[in-house]
Amino acid sequence: DVLKHWEGFKSVELMASVDGTGRRGELIRAGMDWDTMQENARRLKKEKPPVGTFRFMVTATLSAMNVFHLPEIQRGWMDEGLLGADDLFINPLVTPEPYSAQILPAREKEQVAAIYRQFIRSHLSHSPAARKRYESALNYIGEADKSHLLPSFVQAMNKLDQIRSENFVDVFP
Repeated sequence: DVLKHWEGFKSVELMASVDGTGRRGELIRAGMDWDTMQENARRLKKEKPPVGTFRFMVTATLSAMNVFHLPEIQRGWMDEGLLGADDLFINPLVTPEPYSAQILPAREKEQVAAIYRQFIRSHLSHSPAARKRYESALNYIGEADKSHLLPSFVQAMNKLDQIRSENFVDVFP
């Protein structure tokens, strides 16, 4: 039990790498079990690790796969009191380029911007640092037009579907 191993530490910061919720997260990170992830986060909140100070954070890799759903990770856990406004960090995926969120056509980039700005208004209005992370993600998405790589992304997802016996479009309609 990891909590027993932490006993006596002055402080512990735990950063989970989560790229999506539910089936989306499980498809992006093959082998992740969303229910177990949720249970672990709830346990940390309930049992309060036996350390001086404890902070639970999440880092998410922003990609073409999760770009529309990134705020859902933070929203769900914030609404449950498991994660704070300042506790999600966004790392844009740069390579492989066909997986980058920069492959979205302009219209879809505008949709993503609307989703993020609504989330900022509803959940992050009191947190300048968190707002800046989402604005930085939007800046990254918009700084290059790599929409010519969209067919390569579709091809890569089809190949993964065959290898894993999954269906990307069923999980990300």
